[in-house]
Amino acid sequence: MKKLLTCTLVLILAFATTETGAQSLFKKIGKAIEKEVVNEVKNGLKKDKKNNNSNQKSQSKKQDNSKPKKSTNTPTDPRSINVPMSEVYNNAQFYNDGVTGAQTVIDGIVYFILADRHYAYAKGPEDSKKKKLSHVKIWGGIKYKGVVYPVTCIAANAFLREPITSIELPSTLQEICEKSFMHTQLKSVVIPSSTWRIGASSFASTPIESVHMSNGVTKIEGNAFAGCYKLARVMLPETVTNIDRNVFYDCTALTEVVLPRNLKTIPLETFRGCKSLTSFSIPGNIETIENGVFMESGLTSINIPLGVKSIGDNVFSNCDNLTKVTIPSSVENFGDFIFAFCENLKTIYIHEKHKTLEVASKIFMGTNNILTSEDLDDSKVFVWFK
Repeated sequence: MKKLLTCTLVLILAFATTETGAQSLFKKIGKAIEKEVVNEVKNGLKKDKKNNNSNQKSQSKKQDNSKPKKSTNTPTDPRSINVPMSEVYNNAQFYNDGVTGAQTVIDGIVYFILADRHYAYAKGPEDSKKKKLSHVKIWGGIKYKGVVYPVTCIAANAFLREPITSIELPSTLQEICEKSFMHTQLKSVVIPSSTWRIGASSFASTPIESVHMSNGVTKIEGNAFAGCYKLARVMLPETVTNIDRNVFYDCTALTEVVLPRNLKTIPLETFRGCKSLTSFSIPGNIETIENGVFMESGLTSINIPLGVKSIGDNVFSNCDNLTKVTIPSSVENFGDFIFAFCENLKTIYIHEKHKTLEVASKIFMGTNNILTSEDLDDSKVFVWFK
């Protein structure tokens, strides 16, 4: 552009001797300058676009680097699962072969291959093997048309009421669906780290004695182990963040349970009817104890830690052996009938901020204790602390 302007000045001086020549020259110069300006603008726009794209790519790369890595405790895309060769079944015979997949039977167990979804699942025993299997091995992958499809799920009701006593689960398993092993004769189970979901009533009403859960389980659905009358000890992994109601309901042999630190709520009737549970340590991260959590359990004493904000209805009702309770200042909400029919409850350590007839009445609702405002000071049960 600078060169063009310099040349223009020289030409003006050279041809300015005649008016006609000057006018003709100015027209030519104007067109040349216009063309040059347009070209420079275009080049500038291209350069800006290139710089913007470069900046966007750089920012996108930075954002990608700042994204947290996908947790191993969430569902995994089946296409990214590497199935160990030892868990792959290579010689399956298929039927109902179609565009979306096929079915096969291995060791008496029916498997569905969902080719369009890139995974397989175990459906349960074939008709001829029902009520006849005692040991079950679930394969981790099935080779179909040259591709290995990982077995990621055990279907709902898969082994319901089957007489199986033992089970081998693969390292590819992600979900154990509802009632998968309900009313079986299982004695123990090892749940692999790949499994994130234990479905509702999946092991309910079994004589299971040992449950080992690896880090990876995030969700345990309602009644998952309800009625497991021989289950004595359970340690839930730290990855568990979601527990539904009645998970250990009526586990009459249960003596010890360790809850994860990520849990904020003990759900509805979690330990109801656990007669052998004489003591329990509530983790310091718990904020809510929902209705009936320890109802009809064998607790003899309980220390509710500082941090708990809400105690629901009937939480300790019908605990015949309960004698001593500590309630911290952090509790803001008291449900009804909390200690109803706890006939041997002798001492409640409770903060002075709760020294009201309303709170006292809620605590003793459903018992034979009739309270007045004067009873708060002279009560043989309440011990107030600051």
